[in-house]
Amino acid sequence: MLQELPADQVLKDLIRASRIFVAIAANSLAGDNEPLSLQQYRALALLASREGQRPADLSKSLGVTPSTTTALCDRLVQKGMISRRRRGSDRRSIYLVVSARGHEQLEMISARRGELLGEIFLRLPPPAQTQLAQALPAFIEAAGEADIDEWSIRGLVAGRSTASDWVQ
Repeated sequence: MLQELPADQVLKDLIRASRIFVAIAANSLAGDNEPLSLQQYRALALLASREGQRPADLSKSLGVTPSTTTALCDRLVQKGMISRRRRGSDRRSIYLVVSARGHEQLEMISARRGELLGEIFLRLPPPAQTQLAQALPAFIEAAGEADIDEWSIRGLVAGRSTASDWVQ
């Protein structure tokens, strides 16, 4: 079927689909009680993937300055999503840890995304559901699904050349 559509139409459809995915992601972050910004979500997800991260390591993973990370973490601490802990006697040795509330928030975001995507999927006629279910794994493989460690927004600017280096 792809051969029947002009390449520019396929790209236009992919761009339109990407807008839908962005809207779903934004909607899932809005939350009922405690909305998170995209940057806060990314930080929380990265911290949940590696408990006990140093702020400097988080800055590097996010591709932002240490001062930006400090302000970001201050907001997450205020929301009760993370805490700062010391290890050992070195007062400068600070580690960031996701709280139970932060883990709950991540689960709620994932569940909300699943609900929204599921609603859309179920609106498709059964043959289209089958086609999409078969095409998505190949699309993800072609893009090279980005590991959570590769979530730097600056990845593309930093010279990464494949989608797997910057897809979010």
